[in-house]
Amino acid sequence: MQNELEKYEPLSNGTQCNELKIAVDYSLGGMNYFTGDQSRRGYYAYITPVSRAGSFISSRLMGKTEESGFKICLETTQRKSQKRLLELWQMVEKQTAKIKELFEQKQYGEINKLIKGI
Repeated sequence: MQNELEKYEPLSNGTQCNELKIAVDYSLGGMNYFTGDQSRRGYYAYITPVSRAGSFISSRLMGKTEESGFKICLETTQRKSQKRLLELWQMVEKQTAKIKELFEQKQYGEINKLIKGI
């Protein structure tokens, strides 16, 4: 993922994760072997709590939502368009402060509504 399509917001909720990574990327879709579900091809917003120390970044793959994060489908499509990806990122980026605030309050459904409303 390109650095311009992700942003780190500091967390103050007292967990071992000190930042919230908010990113937008394109996914080819296909079988998800962790959940057994079929993922759709398209653009996704990723909300992931991470622990950063120096140049090291760590995150959990599985666990509670407040520990591992989640992804939200923004738009399904058959082909990747860098122009559309940047447009979606700019819309999500405007909401990063609100996303962080809702994440700290554990209002994950509200984050979903906010991002889907973009």
